[in-house]
Amino acid sequence: MLAPIGSALIGLSVGQSIAWPLPGGRTKTFRVISVLYQPEAAGDLHL
Repeated sequence: MLAPIGSALIGLSVGQSIAWPLPGGRTKTFRVISVLYQPEAAGDLHL
């Protein structure tokens, strides 16, 4: 999560994707396929 790519994924929902720039002008697409634990959805608002 502290790496730039991890920070870029924060806030995305399942099914959403981002295009991430790579060296040489290429891009790689990353898509969220699942979220293992989501405190707000589980009702854990006091973590």
